[in-house]
Amino acid sequence: RMTKLTDGTTGGPPPLYVDPMDDSVSVAFGAVPERLAIVRDGRVEYLGGAGPMDYNLDQAFAALDKL
Repeated sequence: RMTKLTDGTTGGPPPLYVDPMDDSVSVAFGAVPERLAIVRDGRVEYLGGAGPMDYNLDQAFAALDKL
């Protein structure tokens, strides 16, 4: 089960979901290769390269700055 860290209703950061340490979500959905994604209102705003070798944090942060 994924864990929701915040409900986003306090004016703080948007909801963030985290795969537990046992990687059960990754195993269940075959999340290979990993990718960094930014999803806003159900729409993918940014989808990074296949990870971990093609992660580009500068691009991800720039995409967040545009939102």
